[in-house]
Amino acid sequence: MVVKRMPGEYSQTAETCSTICDDDGNPLIWTNGMLIRGSGFQMIEDTISYVPDDWDNIKPSFWQWWYSEYDFAYGFPIPNGAIILPDPGETGIYHVIYQFSEWFDDPLGFHCTKWLTASIHLNPDSTFTLLSKDVQIGVSDIFFQAPVKAVRHANGRDWWIYMLLRGSNQYQLILLDPSGINFMGLLDSGINMPQALGLATISPSGKYMAVGVAVLNSNAQHVFIYEIDRCSGSLAFRDSFSLVTQLWPGFGFSSNEKYLYTSSESRYLWQFDMEASDIGASRVLVGEYDGFVHGSNSPTTFGPIMQTPDGRLYVVPTTASNEYLHVIDRPDEPGTACKLKQHAINLTVPQGRSAPNVPNYRLGPIDGSPCDTLGLNNLATSRWRWEVDEPHDPLTIRFTDLSFYEPDTWEWDFDDDQDADIPSPIHTFPDYGLYHVCQTVENQYQRDSTCQWIELMPNVSVDDPRYVPFSVTPNPFTNELRITHHGDGFTTGEVIITDLQGTEVLNTGRIPLPITLELDNLPVGMYICTVREADGRMTSMKVVKGE
Repeated sequence: MVVKRMPGEYSQTAETCSTICDDDGNPLIWTNGMLIRGSGFQMIEDTISYVPDDWDNIKPSFWQWWYSEYDFAYGFPIPNGAIILPDPGETGIYHVIYQFSEWFDDPLGFHCTKWLTASIHLNPDSTFTLLSKDVQIGVSDIFFQAPVKAVRHANGRDWWIYMLLRGSNQYQLILLDPSGINFMGLLDSGINMPQALGLATISPSGKYMAVGVAVLNSNAQHVFIYEIDRCSGSLAFRDSFSLVTQLWPGFGFSSNEKYLYTSSESRYLWQFDMEASDIGASRVLVGEYDGFVHGSNSPTTFGPIMQTPDGRLYVVPTTASNEYLHVIDRPDEPGTACKLKQHAINLTVPQGRSAPNVPNYRLGPIDGSPCDTLGLNNLATSRWRWEVDEPHDPLTIRFTDLSFYEPDTWEWDFDDDQDADIPSPIHTFPDYGLYHVCQTVENQYQRDSTCQWIELMPNVSVDDPRYVPFSVTPNPFTNELRITHHGDGFTTGEVIITDLQGTEVLNTGRIPLPITLELDNLPVGMYICTVREADGRMTSMKVVKGE
């Protein structure tokens, strides 16, 4: 994961958070359930899901409840309480779907009683036009669970959208297709959902949905697993189990869908085997909260879990104003081999239990199914990442396949006269150095390749003459290169970049480090990056500018 702070203003989010990005990964639209912003921090709409207070009937407004005394839309505290989807029929149109809650005189207080939508047009000049807002979809005046989830239709174009009812066995099914947002009915899920609070997630292939709810004033946290029919959109109950409760339990599937992860009591992280006949009985403890506290009063206990395209799972702490994320680095592996890394990422900005609610956009049609009717094909697309498998052996590299659109075959060229034909090989290189590694994937519709330069260096102490006291990330890079010096007392240095012929292409002069260099205009190729310290000492390493 690359953490990049965006310049300009910021938008506060609590638990409700959804985003959508452009093809290059740049933020395009996001919402906290109370407002909608666009790229460049444009305010698209500053008030959604709004009603005023009705104190004559002792009914406070949910919107006003979370509008701060400083005139700031803090964001709704509803995990998975909004989602943003592209229009299947018209490029540049986006639909923001969000909950509307009302006050009731019962232990839960506020309940989601209907779902609303806003439609937005992205203009050619990168501004936005709000086409509509607060348009009701489906039924109202019933109690919904918090989560709204979406999965790609098996035709590869449309979207199924799910809203589960609270205290009921029903769910509301919505179809987003070129004709618009269509209510498909209240359907039977096969099991009753209690009056409770919770989250949900859908597995990478769209095969499963897991829903977890914590019952108030109870020690019970119930987990429900459904199978999804992407042709009809229907849910079929498969299994359920219970854990010791926590508020806002997170859920994440491994990319191979063999394992489901969730936590209990915010302190224990569990792995469940989705292939077991009794999923609940298969649980294995893979991590226990290590006691780390951010600041003076923000424990990094386990909360919502994010599934991401890099194959990892990211666990959000349950405390507000926390800057850290935990990482499950290898979720396809059994037991503790999944490698939970606690508080491994510092976002450098606080967040309030915010795990963006994002569907899997890299899901295509189910080829050959009855609803594969649009002539769309799964064009196999190569993606991968690498890391040193174990710290004591820097020559053995674990390659993780991140390809999508259903490749059938894999080919690896390690640039050392060796190859492999499995999705995620572990490979030992003969020596330290720079290697140009390529992966090729193929199915009946497409053959695709991606290559990366990887540099293998020995683990050395600071007293070793091979020690390099600075680091560059990422390497290879595309447009930006961040340079950090790790020497004690180091404050400023001179950064020099030369090509392999020794021609200087950049000299920063003396500058403070760390620094991020913008190198958009640098041609693709290999370079030498040198840091010259105040006493004249210089250390260098190779860097690669990619496409």
